[in-house]
Amino acid sequence: MSARHALTLILLFLIIAPVRANPMMPHMAASNAAPCGNGTVLGIDIPQGRLIIHHRELKSLGMPAMTTVFKVRDRSLMKDIEVGDRVGFRAQLVEDGLVVTSLIRDK
Repeated sequence: MSARHALTLILLFLIIAPVRANPMMPHMAASNAAPCGNGTVLGIDIPQGRLIIHHRELKSLGMPAMTTVFKVRDRSLMKDIEVGDRVGFRAQLVEDGLVVTSLIRDK
């Protein structure tokens, strides 16, 4: 392999590696902040530990307002939440996706 080919491969790796961390959301790959967010619950799957939330912009994660499926490891966070509830939440980007770490129903 020539030096030119080796340099090309290294440059490609440096460009592609961050995207591989989260191929569905490459703009979020380098961020692991825990932003506060607000939104409306559109779906709840307690057995699978998933919430679907239509949320406002999450600046710390570089996410525009959108509908997102979040993982919820602590299923007890979902016990008093219903579809249609407005919620405040804190989410974190981890190796396997977005995880809600706190969840409060707006009154």
